[in-house]
Amino acid sequence: MRIVLLLVSSILIAAASRSNDRVLRDLAKEEQQRFLPGIKLGMSRLDKWGSFHSFSSLTQSFLDELLHEVVTHDFARARALASRLVSSNSPNRSSSDHRHLAEEEEVEHDLAQTPVSFTNGGVYYSSITLGSPPKDFSLVMDTGSDLTWVRCDPCSPDCSSTFDRLASNTYKALTCADDLRLPVLLRLWRRLFHSGRSLRDTLKMAGAASDELEEFPGFVFGCGSLLKGLISGEVGILALSPGSLSFPSQIGEKYGNKFSYCLLRQTAQNSLKKSPMVFGEAAVELKEPGSGKPQELQYTPIGESSIYYTVRLDGISVGNQRLDLSPSTFLNGQDKPTIFDSGTTLTMLPSGVCDSIKQSLASMVSGAEFVAIKGLDACFRVPPSSGQGLPDITFHFNGGADFVTRPSNYVIDLGSLQCLIFVPTNEVSIFGNLQQQDFFVLHDMDNRRIGFKETDCGAHSLRA
Repeated sequence: MRIVLLLVSSILIAAASRSNDRVLRDLAKEEQQRFLPGIKLGMSRLDKWGSFHSFSSLTQSFLDELLHEVVTHDFARARALASRLVSSNSPNRSSSDHRHLAEEEEVEHDLAQTPVSFTNGGVYYSSITLGSPPKDFSLVMDTGSDLTWVRCDPCSPDCSSTFDRLASNTYKALTCADDLRLPVLLRLWRRLFHSGRSLRDTLKMAGAASDELEEFPGFVFGCGSLLKGLISGEVGILALSPGSLSFPSQIGEKYGNKFSYCLLRQTAQNSLKKSPMVFGEAAVELKEPGSGKPQELQYTPIGESSIYYTVRLDGISVGNQRLDLSPSTFLNGQDKPTIFDSGTTLTMLPSGVCDSIKQSLASMVSGAEFVAIKGLDACFRVPPSSGQGLPDITFHFNGGADFVTRPSNYVIDLGSLQCLIFVPTNEVSIFGNLQQQDFFVLHDMDNRRIGFKETDCGAHSLRA
């Protein structure tokens, strides 16, 4: 009898164990399915600007130099972006017979006027892995670039990290027959490098749900020697534009053509953290820190441009006062919509818009005295006795999306002076990266829209 009971007990225990195993497998499967597909990166900010958490200790001469570098970079970038935007909207591009000639002229014109340089501006960079065996590269994240590129061997001088195609067993040369845009891109590279080539190889990045590397065989990119115009130490660009050869577009078939980022505010507390960037379906998720509750975004449509993330700005409110500006005011007198840009530090607006913002602030803050300093013409002193805080400034985008900008996002505190990040331009309106700090921003090309929501990016950050 005892033997029978033992046998029955053993059978029941085994059955229960198998049942538990099935439950655990099902739970693991459900847990895996909870995570949307995608990959992730941690971004660091690179410029003198991001190295200082307080400007009060800086000498006036150093501060002047710092501001001059940032503003000079942003104006140069705005000229290049505007030039290319106008060229892409020209009638020449509607004709298939002259399309490639127009593209070549467009690229040559951009380079002859002002290359999109990152030499002294505030940019974000991250690391990717290329080739087999894998090699790490630090790349600038750029929503204004169509093609990812790195330095190649041979490379001199100051080429501490280069891509050696002959050392990679997954490298494949790319011919002009592979893509009709390549002749244009090769001409561009000849102006940027002593020599340039197009190729395919395996790219690796960490998955969004784990730290395991995801592979992308046959990733198309460009490489060249003696790279010009980049920050020392950074070896190339990860292209994030809507273009067909950009990184989001190339991985879009597998994960979805969308990506999001959350730019950290430059504070001492965030100095050891990285701004998160997520690609694929996982990019759409924004959860409330602590509770994990999903957060809803506001959306504005992306324009028809195939080279930049353009949006339509319909108006601006300072506090509760909507400025008397028509939507056409933001087009700089031409058909040039506002560009959401990761590579521009300040926010650039038409002169009339900047004047209206200054006048509105002056009427709301008693005793505010506007002065111009080197690089910025919208700085002011507020008497301590005024006891007044600055109002929020709301950017009203097409589709009913309101980007509410706190004073910490539109004012640079220089101690005795406070300067607005809004810079007048007659080129193109650009929504810069300082204004995007502590906002979750989604670029969703599958649905042609940009979404955003204010949040504490420090709570979503990655460790440095």
